[in-house]
Amino acid sequence: MTEISESVYFRSDDRNIGIQWLQDNELAGYVLPPRGHWVQVFPDWAHLARNGLSAKALQNSPGLLVYYYYADERLWSFCVHRDGKAWFQYECIWMVDEFVCEGADPTEAADLFGVPASEFESLLYTGPAGVSWQAMADNAAELAHLVELPNFAFASFDYAEEDATISGLSKFFVGPDTGYDAELETDDDGKGVATSQNSSPDVQPDRRGDDAPWQAVYDLARNFLQQLYDQELMELTLDSQLARDRLVERLTKTVLENPVSRDSQVLHHWLECLLTAPEVVDVFATDDMLADAYHRAKSSLE
Repeated sequence: MTEISESVYFRSDDRNIGIQWLQDNELAGYVLPPRGHWVQVFPDWAHLARNGLSAKALQNSPGLLVYYYYADERLWSFCVHRDGKAWFQYECIWMVDEFVCEGADPTEAADLFGVPASEFESLLYTGPAGVSWQAMADNAAELAHLVELPNFAFASFDYAEEDATISGLSKFFVGPDTGYDAELETDDDGKGVATSQNSSPDVQPDRRGDDAPWQAVYDLARNFLQQLYDQELMELTLDSQLARDRLVERLTKTVLENPVSRDSQVLHHWLECLLTAPEVVDVFATDDMLADAYHRAKSSLE
């Protein structure tokens, strides 16, 4: 399956920085809650192009911004802007055998992100042309992992837009005219607390009431795991009800932290979660087997 991912990341714990950036550039998009000191934005780039703002939008940005783009069989790009100025740019363009590394020295970029310079530089291929895209494709993901960019795979405005309501992403949508009108709520001490309609929602992954927004995800995760157990496609360190319940909660939380819209995206994150979960010894399923288990689980809820 072809992947085209595109995200803008702000180094911040304040979601409003992404909202403000969209508004300053008269754009719509999705602004996800902060994760790992990054605020991820999926801008509507089509709107950007129509208004001739493709270059200006990245320049019109506060603080530290990272632009990540990946299109398999074509190219991947990792660009850093600081206070509205292009500071570091790397592009690996397989389709025309170009490898571009401009701006700050890679060792400076590594220092900026607090990662080993040798490891950072090893992922920036600038050697002879003719290297296959398959040989270089993993470098994009490894670099994103190295600097701890969240939710970079199968992530873009188009992916988010496909099924935003069902996936839960609709609550993170920001239009060009979305305001910051704060309402005054009262805390337990009777003091006024200002809240914004754009603040990150306080969602608990283990809520299971009938009206819980993630109840459908919880039920899907439970049924998906049951499919794996029934077909003996997964081995647990200790097969107990407690371990099984914990895995359901882990998969539900994964969707909370990586809101996506496509089934393939959910499966990608769930497989990563299972392979790193302490309750799991191993998963013995092929991609087709996992997809079949997922669709069976989904069908059982319809």
